[in-house]
Amino acid sequence: MFDGLIKRPSTRSTEDEETAAHSARKLRNRFRKFQQDKELSLFVSEENILGTMRECRDSCTKYPELRERLSPYAEAFSHVDELILGIRNSHHWWCSVLAYTVGEYASLPTQPEIDQIVASKRTWSDVISDIQSCFPDTKLTVREHPYNPHRIGPELADQTGIETFNQIKSVDRVSNKSSSEDALRRKLAERGEQSEELTSMMPGGVFDPFSAAQRETLETAYRKDMDKVQAVIKDDRRFHPSIQSIRSRTSKDKAERGQAPICLLHIGKTGGSFLRAALSGVTEKPSNLHILKHDATLESTRRRYGDDRKIAFVIREPKDRFVSAFNSRLRQGRPAYNSPWSAAEASAFHWFEDPNSLAEALGSKNERMKSAAFFAMSSIQHLKLNYQHFLTSVEALDREKKNVQLCVDLSDLDGNLTSVYRALGLNTVPKASEENRHKAPQIATPLSELAQRNLHEFWKNEFEIYNFCKSELTLTRS
Repeated sequence: MFDGLIKRPSTRSTEDEETAAHSARKLRNRFRKFQQDKELSLFVSEENILGTMRECRDSCTKYPELRERLSPYAEAFSHVDELILGIRNSHHWWCSVLAYTVGEYASLPTQPEIDQIVASKRTWSDVISDIQSCFPDTKLTVREHPYNPHRIGPELADQTGIETFNQIKSVDRVSNKSSSEDALRRKLAERGEQSEELTSMMPGGVFDPFSAAQRETLETAYRKDMDKVQAVIKDDRRFHPSIQSIRSRTSKDKAERGQAPICLLHIGKTGGSFLRAALSGVTEKPSNLHILKHDATLESTRRRYGDDRKIAFVIREPKDRFVSAFNSRLRQGRPAYNSPWSAAEASAFHWFEDPNSLAEALGSKNERMKSAAFFAMSSIQHLKLNYQHFLTSVEALDREKKNVQLCVDLSDLDGNLTSVYRALGLNTVPKASEENRHKAPQIATPLSELAQRNLHEFWKNEFEIYNFCKSELTLTRS
């Protein structure tokens, strides 16, 4: 029923206009049918009513030509009781838009494109104004993403009057998650596109091509925009701030929502499996403790759980972690797991049979061997998912110091288990069991002096992050 209505107004032909008008009439008739039957309600969810991600990407602005786009809906939507608009932090929204378009059809965004997006003056207030000008007599509710997954049903029931929504069961998951770096790289390669800059655009495993200064510009503009939205919309039912919204973080809100989320990151080969196994035996874990998998990072948790979430993680001396990571993937995770090699890992292990040979090859004068070593470092799972992937940078950690609930070195883990569990909010301390530990074979694979020097040079950022954590981040924060 939306044929012709989704197409961008400035590109519609006469035939498109006729198709759009026909679709609008079909919508109007459907709405009338439900309006006449008081026992029935109709709820329509369609993200492309406002426009497509392609149009936003191409114009580097939020929903261009919106008034012209909404004009054909006017007669049909005159029978609608309420419009609900979902909005999102502009920085996160643009990252999502750009990740989607790269995954579907587009090249990586150029610097002029990124600069144009940041310089755009079109705000969510402008989008709201356009909607209200087209439907001045229709109630508009604005909901700020991300929503409380446990309140979606009751909130929709309250907003729409459709009691059936109360039956919705909450599901704590991320829907339509942006593609991973490997997936985006494959898609770009399939289209013959360049992907050299992709890694630098994915700090913490999240697509984000903006600089720190540009992020701050977008965040500041969004905060001002939301202040404006709340000042204009007087009816409290018409604006529902995010549970992670900066504007909603008053002491009262925190008391209602409970303590800040504690996110336990699982950095590979740092004792994470031991901690997860020990915690799995605790029957009454605190509701704000989130035991996360390898896909969670400093940046992704900030986006999902909010700026006030707490971070907990274990670190390990980089050379030791390098050896353990190589050997673990060489065994395909056995005996604790059975995780077959990827095609890239199979190629890497064809070249290198032990961690020392890989580390020594990082500084090889043989360009073919050196290239193979660089390829292996970016292909072997636990090596490419390094500290830079999980923790971004020293600068990012320094900004997050107040949110670090727990940082402990693996070598100190056993002697500080009570403090670790207390920092995670456990009232009872689980007993450490040898059964919970990885039963990985202890392979003696020392690194030569050359290998260590090469690793220090290649993994400079890794050692800087590790040293910062050791020197600046205390064991626990209460």
